[in-house]
Amino acid sequence: LALFGDIAEARLRMVDLIAELNDHTEVEETALFPAMRESTMELTAASLVADHRRLDALIEEADAASDAAWPSIAVELLAVLADHIRREEYDVFPAAVQLVPPARWDSAVPHAQLA
Repeated sequence: LALFGDIAEARLRMVDLIAELNDHTEVEETALFPAMRESTMELTAASLVADHRRLDALIEEADAASDAAWPSIAVELLAVLADHIRREEYDVFPAAVQLVPPARWDSAVPHAQLA
């Protein structure tokens, strides 16, 4: 985390990232995942929700951490997030486009654009 210069600045930047992540999570969990559950992607949606809960736990842990403990938690959080994004972009979303009926996308996408 030397990229950020110091822990205080890194923690502030993490707050910005978490705000974006919270918006992303809400859209997925209220619009996309219900559509996936209605298709054949129930287990995939459940796995992604589990990732979100793991990220929530790491965010809480990072918020409460001392400056000495924070970097290792932040690195773990970023690793979990990177893995989650990779799975979404390269596995889940391409499959969802094929498996979720177009009518469900039509109802999910306008909701996602409002967030």
